[in-house]
Amino acid sequence: MAQVQLRYAYSFNPLNIMNEDFANYHKKTASRWQQEDMALNKLMDLKIDYAFKQLFGSEENKHIIIAFLNAFLQKADRSRIINIICLNTEASYEYTDEKLSTLNLLVETEQSEEISIEIQFPNKNNIVKHSLFYWSRLYAKSFRKSMNDNEILPVVSIHILNEHIFDQTERFHTIYHLYEDRDKFRLTNEVEVHFIEMPKLLRDWKREKLYPWNDVFVRWLLILGMVDGRKGVVHEDIYKTLREIAMHDKILYSALVRWRNLSVTEKGIRAYESRLKWILDEESSNQA
Repeated sequence: MAQVQLRYAYSFNPLNIMNEDFANYHKKTASRWQQEDMALNKLMDLKIDYAFKQLFGSEENKHIIIAFLNAFLQKADRSRIINIICLNTEASYEYTDEKLSTLNLLVETEQSEEISIEIQFPNKNNIVKHSLFYWSRLYAKSFRKSMNDNEILPVVSIHILNEHIFDQTERFHTIYHLYEDRDKFRLTNEVEVHFIEMPKLLRDWKREKLYPWNDVFVRWLLILGMVDGRKGVVHEDIYKTLREIAMHDKILYSALVRWRNLSVTEKGIRAYESRLKWILDEESSNQA
């Protein structure tokens, strides 16, 4: 896996980005959205790791991945990200390997804390066991690199799932740490695992239990859930809601426009379709 080192200070202020685009936004809104409405069926499924990395895993889209991750960290009471120190991504368009389902980042927060973050789109059985393996692998890597135990980084592992796996709760987002069994105090802040069960998210959306207008976290999850490439389904009601919110949210607006643009490039389409086919074959094999 090729590694791209990115070091930049990024102040998390939407007013610092896309000023020229957004200044003309309201003038062009009608015609732009009409064009996008016509191309909804061409949008890539962002739950397919290739598409997710193209939108969230590039330097030019750093404002998008920071907004996405801050929505997660806020749910875990961590401080906001202000800097991406290192981003692991691939330059190749040949996406036919299980390891490519991971996006790894090293980030810095407002409290000068460095956190290692990985985002996974697992398509195997025993997802929980695999999630612990992925977390431990990244933690061990941090441990080996550090000469001082105090410098070992917390690891936040995020898993976006296309299936319902936890019957114990109706919540689509669950967060796990290590706690003492009786008194429930946390053993360490270095273990944090998130699961997003997309079927539960879409169920709550259809039941009108989600309010993306006042919940940024829900906005970013709905953008992932809007297209189902496996079933060939597009949730137009989600799109229309996000489109309205984007008139007031510069980063969401940027994500929608760039998502549309990457979905119509010939080279990108070939890579996406190849990766989607590989994933469907793997999932079919796992169910056999």
